[in-house]
Amino acid sequence: MPHNCQIVSFADIIKYFVVDVDGMGILDGHFRNEFTPFVLNKWNDWKLCELTEDEFMRLIIPEESKPLLKDKDIASVEGDDSIATMQRYAKKLELGESLSPLIIRSVLPGDTENASYYIEDGAHRTLGYKIYFQTNPYTPVKAYIGKNK
Repeated sequence: MPHNCQIVSFADIIKYFVVDVDGMGILDGHFRNEFTPFVLNKWNDWKLCELTEDEFMRLIIPEESKPLLKDKDIASVEGDDSIATMQRYAKKLELGESLSPLIIRSVLPGDTENASYYIEDGAHRTLGYKIYFQTNPYTPVKAYIGKNK
């Protein structure tokens, strides 16, 4: 069960996704994730929480096979941009910097068995954390968690 949770509004989530982390690419000019705000709107109960190590390792990586993070081989990540991005996040953690929270949601029927949550935004940050935690002790990862009441 996540801990240290604070209730947040859906408007807070949208501002965070669209503006703070530029999840749609409006600021960087690389437009992407145009439907994510509509997807996030399906959950009506949002909280900012700290994930336990077990919850973190059982996150679903948003790729076709939907692997759990614990089963995802970092060496299998493809694409120079993706590799550079997750390595950049791991380096930030090594330097003592913090990463912005993930956006995750409850699992749905048909999602990977034994999963804790599905990553809607932050897969590269998640993989950066996984690299970092291979040689460092786990520290709670912050995530916006969407659920239905």
